[in-house]
Amino acid sequence: MTYTQPGAGAMGVAEQTGQDRVRLGQQFFASRIKAALEPTHNGSFVAINVENGDYFVHEQALGALHAARARYPERVFLPCPRRC
Repeated sequence: MTYTQPGAGAMGVAEQTGQDRVRLGQQFFASRIKAALEPTHNGSFVAINVENGDYFVHEQALGALHAARARYPERVFLPCPRRC
């Protein structure tokens, strides 16, 4: 399942470290995604494109990462050890 955040805008691009991306993803998840997903996708995994806010939900971590990479093959997605 793929979601596009209208007006999400760039969350910080250019020279981000892996830690920066994880932090941005966690902030984005907590502020914009968590409440919407928890009622119906509790326990699912989420891959977030921190550059534009698009996110991908799957019941398995690799499923979320594969969906994200299929849409954005040039981007780096880091697995997060947490579920929704």
